[in-house]
Amino acid sequence: MPLATLAVGVVSGVVGIVLVLVLHLVQHTAFGYTENDFLYGVLHASPLRRVLAPTLGGVLVGLGWWWQRRRWSTDDVSVTRALRDTEHRMPIRPTVVDALLQVVAVGVGASLGREGAPRQAAAAVAGWLGERLRLTTCQRRTLLACGAGAGLAAVYNVPLAGAVFTLETLLVSLALRDVAAAVVTSAVATLVTWPVLGNHPTYQVGPIGFSWSVLVWAVPMGVAAGALGVGFERLMTLARTHRATGRATLVATPLAFATVGAAAVAFPQLPGNGKGPAELAFVGGLGLLLAAVLVLLKPLATAVCLAGGAIGGLLTPALATGALAGLVGGRLWQQLWPGVPLGAFAIVGAAAVLAATQRAPLTALVITWELVRTGYALLPALVVAVALALAVAHWLGRTRRSRMERVRPSLYEHAGGKQAFLRLSRAMNVRCLADPELRHAFLRTGHPQHDERLAAYWAEVLGGPPAYTGEHGGDQTTLVRMHAGEHEPDEWRQRFVDCFVAALDDAELPDDPDFRAAMRAYMEWAVTGVNAYPESKDDVPEDLAMPRWGWDGLVSPPASLR
Repeated sequence: MPLATLAVGVVSGVVGIVLVLVLHLVQHTAFGYTENDFLYGVLHASPLRRVLAPTLGGVLVGLGWWWQRRRWSTDDVSVTRALRDTEHRMPIRPTVVDALLQVVAVGVGASLGREGAPRQAAAAVAGWLGERLRLTTCQRRTLLACGAGAGLAAVYNVPLAGAVFTLETLLVSLALRDVAAAVVTSAVATLVTWPVLGNHPTYQVGPIGFSWSVLVWAVPMGVAAGALGVGFERLMTLARTHRATGRATLVATPLAFATVGAAAVAFPQLPGNGKGPAELAFVGGLGLLLAAVLVLLKPLATAVCLAGGAIGGLLTPALATGALAGLVGGRLWQQLWPGVPLGAFAIVGAAAVLAATQRAPLTALVITWELVRTGYALLPALVVAVALALAVAHWLGRTRRSRMERVRPSLYEHAGGKQAFLRLSRAMNVRCLADPELRHAFLRTGHPQHDERLAAYWAEVLGGPPAYTGEHGGDQTTLVRMHAGEHEPDEWRQRFVDCFVAALDDAELPDDPDFRAAMRAYMEWAVTGVNAYPESKDDVPEDLAMPRWGWDGLVSPPASLR
C-alpha cells in the first residue's frame, strides 16, 4: 500500500500537468494569444472571435461526448459513484476521454470548473492500479479517493486542500491510514507539478492584515453567502436535471457555448472557470455595478452550459461567484467602515459561498487560503463567515424539505419527466441483460416496445400521466402475471434492486438523497409485489389497481398487495 500510495501521487501529478498544458494550448488556440492569462486573451479577442471560439468548441465537445457515450455505452465516470458502489469500476479510456473533453470545454470558454477532469482521470488510474496490485476493496476505495484529491491538488497547487477534500468529502474518514494516504498522495502530486507548472499561488493577491471591520462584516456576509450558495446549488441541480442528452447534445452544447460567447462580447469576464473575475475581485479590480452584474451572470452562464449537456466542475464557478459577492458587499461596507483592502472581502465571500455550495467547510477554508496565501490574519473572519454560511444553508435546506412535504412535485416530475424514464428503462435493460442471473427473465418479455412500456409503467406509478394504461393498453394484472408462476429465487429480487439503483446513475437521474431513497424503497416494494404469486398465473386476481408511489411511500396500493 505505501508504494501504491506514492505511485498514485506521481501519476496524479503527471495527469495534472498534462491536463493543464492541454487547457493552455486550447485557450491560446481558441482566443489567439501567446502570453499572459486567459482573461487577457478574451479581452483582446475580437467580438466575433469571442462568439466563434466557444461555438466551434461546443460543436467539437458536443460531438465528442456523443461519440464517447455511443462508443463505450457508458456514462460511468463518477468518482462519487465508484466510492459508493464498491462493485463499480471507472473505465480508463472513457474516463480519460471525458476528462479531456471537459478541459477542452473550459478552454474554449465554457463557464465550468476544470477541477473535475483531473479528479476523475487520476481516480480512474488509481482504481486501475489498485486492481492490478490486488489490493483489498477497502484499500482500493482509499486509493481511488486519494487519486481524486491529488488530482485537485496538482492542478491548483493546493496540497493541503487536496488531502482535506479527500478526507472530508470523499472518504468522510479520519482513520490514520486514510489521513496518511491522503496527505502523501496530495503532497507528492503537487511536488511533481512544480518543475513544470511552478510553485506559486493560483491567485496573486499579497499579504492582508487583520481587520476588525472585516471580522464584523463576516457576520452579515456569512448569512448572505449561505442563501447565495443554496441558490447557486439549486440552479445547478435544475440545469443538470433538465440537461440535454443523446443526440440533442449535438445542438444544445454548441448553442449553450454560443450563448456564453455572445454574453462575453459585453462581459469578457464570463468565459472560463471563473479565475479571471475571481482574481479581479481579490485585487479590488471591479466596480460595484459590474461586480453585481457578474454575480448574477456567472451562475447563469454555468447553468446554461450544464443544461446544454456539458460536464465540468462547479468549485471554481462557485468560488468566483462568492468572490464577486464579497466584493459587492465590501464596497458597500466601506461606505460605513473604510480603510480595508477590498480583496479581504472578496476572499471571505469566496470561502463562505464555496462552503455553502459544497457543504464542506474545512475544504472551503483550506482551499481558499491556499489559493490566495495571504497569511493567517483573515482566518478568524473566514471561520465566522464559513460557519454562518453553512448554518444558513442547512437551515434553508430543512425549511425547503418541510415545505416540499406540503407542496412537492411528483417523483416523475422531479426525475425529469418522460425522457428521464426512457433513459432509466434503457439503462435498466442494459444492466439486466448484462447480469447472468437476470438476463433470461428480461429476455422472456419479448415485446418490441419493452423499453417504452416499462418507462410508461414506472412513470404512471410514480406520478406521471396514465400512458401505460392508456396509450400502451397495459394494466397491473397483466404485469404481475408476467412474473407469476416462475418460482424466481429470492436473491434475484436484491439483484434487480441493485441494478435499478445503478441504472439511476446510468440514466443520470437526480442524486439527492430523498429522491434516491424514495426510488429504492419503491423498487424494493415492487419486486415483492410482482413476485407475490410464485405458484401459478391463475392465482393473480383480475382487475388489480395500478399502484401509486410518492415521496413517503405507497399512496394507493392495490388491495391484494397491501
